Amino acid sequence: MKSILKIWLLGLLMQLNLSCSSGNDPRYVAEDFAECIYTADFEHAYDYVTTDASEVVKFIEAMSSKYVEKLQESDPEIRVLSCEVDEKKGTAKVKLEIKNYYDLDKKMINPEPETETYDLKKVDDKWLIVLNGK
Repeated sequence: MKSILKIWLLGLLMQLNLSCSSGNDPRYVAEDFAECIYTADFEHAYDYVTTDASEVVKFIEAMSSKYVEKLQESDPEIRVLSCEVDEKKGTAKVKLEIKNYYDLDKKMINPEPETETYDLKKVDDKWLIVLNGK
């Protein structure tokens, strides 16, 4: 079982490394950030948010601390439903569908799709998630 987990973690790390090269596309940033949050990979989640928004990630991390193992075992399916980009303002809004994620309220894998919308802004030519308007 430990070997399977190691292989899975290695695959996840390789995916995260490949996704880092997609920093100029808000769709990939939103997908990667959601993957980090829904699998308790908070260390990498900070790479996708503005400095101000990192406080929200800290809060999510603290609230999820009892469920890290369950979150890490989950395999959420994430897909982009829409992406609106305003290059002049340097902003974007990405709507995602997420299913098969560990639901903290129900304490089980939820196969039902949920939608999440993330606001992003371009900072130093890199798209970052903005949380709570920051």
